[in-house]
Amino acid sequence: MAKVFLGQVIHTKSLNEFIVYTNGFVAVYDGKIVAEGNDYQLWKNAAASAHFPKDAEIIKMTKEQFLMPGLIDCHIHAPQVAQIGLGLDMPLLDWLNFYTFPLEAKFADQEFAAKVYSRVVESTIKSGTTLASYFGTNNKDSTITLAKEALRQGQRALVGKVCSNCNSPDFYVENTQESVCATKAFVDDMKKLGSDLVKPTITPRFALSCTKELLKALGDIAKENNLHIQVCMNSRVGQYVWTKTHSQAVV
Repeated sequence: MAKVFLGQVIHTKSLNEFIVYTNGFVAVYDGKIVAEGNDYQLWKNAAASAHFPKDAEIIKMTKEQFLMPGLIDCHIHAPQVAQIGLGLDMPLLDWLNFYTFPLEAKFADQEFAAKVYSRVVESTIKSGTTLASYFGTNNKDSTITLAKEALRQGQRALVGKVCSNCNSPDFYVENTQESVCATKAFVDDMKKLGSDLVKPTITPRFALSCTKELLKALGDIAKENNLHIQVCMNSRVGQYVWTKTHSQAVV
């Protein structure tokens, strides 16, 4: 299917280029942008458009509308969208223990996970996010559900099963072997989706909750499969101090 969008177009060819076409166009064919510019009729009559369908659907934007490149969210905890606004009066580690870990443990319920993740992907797309790097939970199956939901709604995504084998609540922790095996199975299941739109990423939660042994094993999986790695950095003084004095991942 071919479409041509007419109206205001914001274009960024590189980090140093910002272009605004006040009366621009974007031509799309088979789901791919094939041309953009400020004069559709000129392009339409040129040789460059010879293979573009002449019966393309024309979509005229209003004065209030514009097209721009999709946003990229480099770090989003998908399950935590369900608790936005809660615990803002707490330090990070208390917030994790009181709100976040109990919530993420609920994602072992696949029906609950499917309901939340459907809304998460939908809301991020509506906000203009066309590529998201998602943290899931420790649960492999529900994290696959997140990947399938992104694929179903057409969002490009990096998706990671969260790994943690220490300094976590008893109801939400893995041992090293469980975490490694589940991660390998997760990567295999992601490959079975057969799409370049969604890809697995190796996801240790943070240094506090992973031993050096687990981090080494996860690094090996990433290297063997040529995968991205995402992790939470220490973002609070208390977190840094606790990591330095308690974490098994610190040399």
